[in-house]
Amino acid sequence: MPSAHPSAHSSAHARGKPPAKPSHGSAATVVPETDLTGRLGKIEIGCALGVVLAVFIAFWPVLGAGFLNWDDYGTITTNERFRGLDPARLQWMFTTGLMGHYQPLAWVTLAIDHTFWGMRPFGYHLTNVLLHALNAVLVGVLANRLMRLARGTSAAPAPNALADVIAATLAALLFGVHPMRVES
Repeated sequence: MPSAHPSAHSSAHARGKPPAKPSHGSAATVVPETDLTGRLGKIEIGCALGVVLAVFIAFWPVLGAGFLNWDDYGTITTNERFRGLDPARLQWMFTTGLMGHYQPLAWVTLAIDHTFWGMRPFGYHLTNVLLHALNAVLVGVLANRLMRLARGTSAAPAPNALADVIAATLAALLFGVHPMRVES
């Protein structure tokens, strides 16, 4: 009996394996687990790219904004101590509590932004949106992993793996575009 898909027969035969036989007289072929894993991985990548796109769409307007009159003037526009990566400035970044916060990694990222963008707000905002998009994807990865662990199926795709990916993507989207993120 001929295979439902001509390339399925030839590709399986070329690998030295006989083609999968239809079960119970149907024309459908059995999908090997590796194919399911590969498709699920593509779906996960597609969902992650969708989350990144949604974050960029939600925060697109900020890329044209200037510095704000909240803390940007105290931390960025009037503060010259973070503008560089020389030893004295790095020491300041790792020892200051300016404006009540100890945040050395934030100071280092601001110094890197200044190195690339000078005092143009676009670059600082772009860095923030990129980091936020990355964090939203990581929330999705964590949610997916937690759901798999809760089911006891952390290694291989489970029957509910697609549902887990969809739920994790929704969690990532909620984190990524929730209005509470505007302040941060």
